[in-house]
Amino acid sequence: MLGVNRGDGLGDHLVASLGQGQPDSSGIGWINRPFDQARLLQGPGQPEADIATSGNDDLLDRVFLLAQLAHDLSFRGLPLFFSWPSAGSIRGYFRDEEMAQLSEPAFNQVLDDIAALGATDVYVIAHSLGNRLVTNVLKQRTKRANPKISELLLAAPDVNEEIFREQIVPALASMQNTRRTIYASSNDVALKAAKIAHEFRRVGDATGGVRTFAGYDTVDMTQGAPIVRAYGHSYVMDSPKVLNDIGDTFIRRKPITERGLVQNPPNTFWSLR
Repeated sequence: MLGVNRGDGLGDHLVASLGQGQPDSSGIGWINRPFDQARLLQGPGQPEADIATSGNDDLLDRVFLLAQLAHDLSFRGLPLFFSWPSAGSIRGYFRDEEMAQLSEPAFNQVLDDIAALGATDVYVIAHSLGNRLVTNVLKQRTKRANPKISELLLAAPDVNEEIFREQIVPALASMQNTRRTIYASSNDVALKAAKIAHEFRRVGDATGGVRTFAGYDTVDMTQGAPIVRAYGHSYVMDSPKVLNDIGDTFIRRKPITERGLVQNPPNTFWSLR
């Protein structure tokens, strides 16, 4: 999912733009970029941006979820949504991985366009396979001009833990002005299945203990991720407790020590009360 703020949030006006773009020769179809609208809507000062990435397993549902998220957070900017063609089925999982990778050039272009807007703040929420797309593209852009990403939230990341620790973490360490957060859960059945499929643990799977990474605030969202909803994988969108923490992070800009979370030593991570 992708979002861009014109002042940060939804407040008086909800602006969720969904384009009519057709798939290109690679089979990738994605949302047309509403950046001319963003310039008109930003008003005085510089706009802010909120970006979310997700697979297109049910595009219309995802767009409404973004609108709901922006509304619930009282987000006063322009939310944007980035998606790619997903098979929307368990059997299509490996195809979805390939499609996410094929969509990286399109996401790269989106970041270029947002950077050209001069947004004062950009907030990125990546979910599931969207985390691979986002982290891979940001890793490639370490020596290029990036939009001013203030917050990077990796929710339920379907990312190989060893690749993340050895390649992604060092590459993104240069994002000095970006607060980076990981949401993980031990109730996430989808990520347990991904581990079985790949034989490597996923970053968002907290089964057997929460893993921590240098430069990232890791929050165990197990208490806000019941298995009865989407196999415990959709908590970033449908859990009031999780939404409240996102609000504390993105909107109220609270440090993690002031978000009502429980600190867990020795390798410090945080969890919902």
